Amino acid sequence: PVVMKQVCGLTKSAVDARINRRDFCYREPNGSEIWFGGLDDSARLDNILGKEYGLIYFNECSQIGYTSFQTALGRIRQKIPGWRNRAILDCNPPSKAHWIYKTFILKQNPDNTPLARPEDYAAMKMNPGDNARFLPEGYIEKRLQTMTGKEYKRFFLGEFTDDVQNALWTRAMIDPYRVASVPDDLEKVVIGVDPAVTSGEHADLTGIVAVGRRYESGRTDYFVLEDTSGRMSPADWAGAVGRLYEKYGANEVICEVNQGGDLVTEILRGADYRLPVRAVRASKGKRTRAEPIAVLYQNGAVHHVGGNLKELEDELTSFTGAPGETSPDRLDALVWAMTGLTEERSVTGGYFWFT
Repeated sequence: PVVMKQVCGLTKSAVDARINRRDFCYREPNGSEIWFGGLDDSARLDNILGKEYGLIYFNECSQIGYTSFQTALGRIRQKIPGWRNRAILDCNPPSKAHWIYKTFILKQNPDNTPLARPEDYAAMKMNPGDNARFLPEGYIEKRLQTMTGKEYKRFFLGEFTDDVQNALWTRAMIDPYRVASVPDDLEKVVIGVDPAVTSGEHADLTGIVAVGRRYESGRTDYFVLEDTSGRMSPADWAGAVGRLYEKYGANEVICEVNQGGDLVTEILRGADYRLPVRAVRASKGKRTRAEPIAVLYQNGAVHHVGGNLKELEDELTSFTGAPGETSPDRLDALVWAMTGLTEERSVTGGYFWFT
């Protein structure tokens, strides 16, 4: 709220503001209002569409789809004497394929055509050193300056990054097709699981990703709903799978058992859920299995829901399949779920039910 007050040029203390927690709104004694909202689902987007603004501040806009951004821009339409309506955005710079880079740096639309009014768009770089007095002591030296590679360039230097050479996915295959909310007419939902058989700080992640399918007017589209991957004990990841299964009313769980074998089935047997599980074994390399799914992305048939899939998207856009590359557990879970939806029963494996 303090940052927003400074941006809006307001002088009254936040102590004097009245807070409406139902509408997430601060009302200043002078009549000014600061509203808080989101663009991560259709209901929150509709809430913004019902209002008019003199300024919208987009926080972490790298996680906002271009369509949602354009929709929100249409609500900056208040007529205030002496005030110039505007939008302000911030982000940790994503790749150069993102619409932010194209719009504010190249002065282009996402389809690479020139902006109609490029003079209306400006950008500036603010790095952590410019904000040092608001950061914890040692944060820059111990956290940011010790990063390496693209993370160092992005979070410390504030640089837009090039797509990883030979990566199967690019940001241009993801961002333009992002949607705000889960469709209500999905015909099938699958939970893909790439389990870790050990736990602890240095164990592999257990990949857990939910994907849905919709067939409409002769076209099949796929929706990546949620990624709940993490480092968990076997009992915890089994419970996480069950909760995600129930949340989306999923049809099945597809679980890789190459490493865990019978142990994986025993872990899921201990979960307090009724799960139709298809056990599968990988007979091909990761890149070979992932390539058909990447083609679906390239054709615009896969849609990420909302802006909370950052870790999965980072893993997708950095995966090349090169020898020695870190195992992409989130990607593996996604590929198993997508393969199950695209090939149905052609996935090698069999069903087992836990009741």
